[in-house]
Amino acid sequence: MRDEVAKGRQVYWVVPLIEESEALDLQNATETHARLAAALDGGAGGGPRGGQGGRGGPRRLESVMREPDSLCRLEGDTFAMLLTDIEAEAQIAGATRRLVEAFAVPLQVDDWELLASVHVGVAIWPGDGQEVDTLLQHSGAARSRAREAIGSSCHFYTADMHNRVIDRLNTEVALYRGLERGEFELHYQPKVDLASGRVSGVEALLRWNRPGCGLQMPDRFIDILEQTGLIMDAGDWVLREACAAVRHLPLSLAVNVSPRQFQHPRLGERLMRILDEIGFPADRLELEVTEQIVVEDEEGAIATLNDLASRGIRIALDDYGTGFSSLQRLKRLPLHTLKIDKDFVISLETSRADAAIVRSTIELCHQLDIHVVAEGVENDRAMAMLRGFGCDIGQGYGICRPLPLARLTDWLGSATVSALAGGRPGG
Repeated sequence: MRDEVAKGRQVYWVVPLIEESEALDLQNATETHARLAAALDGGAGGGPRGGQGGRGGPRRLESVMREPDSLCRLEGDTFAMLLTDIEAEAQIAGATRRLVEAFAVPLQVDDWELLASVHVGVAIWPGDGQEVDTLLQHSGAARSRAREAIGSSCHFYTADMHNRVIDRLNTEVALYRGLERGEFELHYQPKVDLASGRVSGVEALLRWNRPGCGLQMPDRFIDILEQTGLIMDAGDWVLREACAAVRHLPLSLAVNVSPRQFQHPRLGERLMRILDEIGFPADRLELEVTEQIVVEDEEGAIATLNDLASRGIRIALDDYGTGFSSLQRLKRLPLHTLKIDKDFVISLETSRADAAIVRSTIELCHQLDIHVVAEGVENDRAMAMLRGFGCDIGQGYGICRPLPLARLTDWLGSATVSALAGGRPGG
């Protein structure tokens, strides 16, 4: 453990701390470290406590440990665990959740079933204390707060951290329930052919009607769906629902693909199974991937994209111009569409540099037989400039906001759509 701190790695402790920790020189750490503190209390339940029950506890704890983690008993039913290579709050939430879940099933002790509860107290270094003794004290105080609750629970010494982690854990549970209870819905944002003014397609965008919280935008929950793996079920639902909704409309359908979805070894088969089930033509589906997905494993990503393209599915590179843009990559990827990030489009009228970048990107893509979609079209002037640059498709609030299906069909039949060829934005 001394070595882990000396290397400057992210380290979290589960408290009260392991006795060996007393000798650790926290001041020698070269990066920010955190200490996650926890303790296991043998619960009630009509069976023996202490020695026999305690032997089942370590096995449950070991079942949630990763290879670099360490575990020891401090006294009685109090254990300490050292977790290494933790870099984000989400991982703290995951660690505490796994500890609690490990004791949801009763321990079998001879002919008895022992229902144990786990109370986790968390103190983070250095914000909650610079010294081991201080961390012990604060994590113990947090554990005492956790023990005030009925059943298994966790508590963070820092109120702000506690609220954030508990909010995340509650959101995870609510997302599981939301998928089961049908709380998700899709809104559709039209994409307009800038030359003709015709609506050529829509992008399906996920929303969550969380009870008591109203309509939640994706930035409130997409990362959690991704990190918990729920994105696979949610992604299947989005594709199935969107294809069924758009099937009888003369429009293409764009759907976003997350990194976890993209890494599925049989992504093409998975998508085609849903398309065949709904009866939606593959060549009307456009999958939007970000360049970040490609960067992580470029050769693997190219192979996956080629497989998708061979099945007739169209590929769009989303948010181009932010972070990882590469001209070499544009040449290698089997792209049908490139979407210029909205930050460039919004500033077209005020930034000559952004206008030049947008114009040159459009010209380059056309040389490569790639269609261009401009995101973030906010007004008539931007639409006129993009039309003058030869941009193929416009998308943004200046054309139409994302709408539920019923309102989308009303909008498609309105006079607003026929006026788009003249440059007037829809609403």
